[in-house]
Amino acid sequence: MFKITATKRPFLTIPECAKEFGFPVATIRSLVKQEAFPVMKVGSAAYIMRETFSTYLQSLAFQGSTEIVESRNG
Repeated sequence: MFKITATKRPFLTIPECAKEFGFPVATIRSLVKQEAFPVMKVGSAAYIMRETFSTYLQSLAFQGSTEIVESRNG
């Protein structure tokens, strides 16, 4: 028989991204507005590719940036 496994959707809404990565919704919304990473816009909705956002966070960590940490605490 076939085994069906749950897979994660590749695109997240702003609230989904905030919840999954542990950031306030306002922080994710601000990063989208600043065009900090690519998003797919459909009408007024923005969809964030999970892998792209993860790579963005890794690049900040690699650069030693505190920008995202400061906005998480603020």
